[in-house]
Amino acid sequence: MVCWWRAGRDLWGHSLTRSEQHARVPDKDIAVSPRKVTIPYQNRMVSGTEVAVTESTERWSEVSLEDGTRIRLKGAIVSAVRIDNEYDPDGNPLYVVNVAPVMTIIEVPKEFKQKKN
Repeated sequence: MVCWWRAGRDLWGHSLTRSEQHARVPDKDIAVSPRKVTIPYQNRMVSGTEVAVTESTERWSEVSLEDGTRIRLKGAIVSAVRIDNEYDPDGNPLYVVNVAPVMTIIEVPKEFKQKKN
């Protein structure tokens, strides 16, 4: 998936053509770009095809830390690339997924908070 608002570049920094910047999935505010890209994978550069993310459900994980802090985390799926000619043992194609971490603090002990003036 290519984010149309990224000033003419995809998530790996590649330049987009004008038609790629303005292509849309019907009834969705995302761009479509089924195009070939070269990305790093297992310490080498490989070719792949960008695949649009049409639906994603990210659930929050809550974590309690030893110091009493509680945080909430999730990974937001940003984009996916199907790697050319690479398969798992069952014959499924391999994908590289670009995930943006999202974190929010639920609770922090008072002694760790910054004092306000």
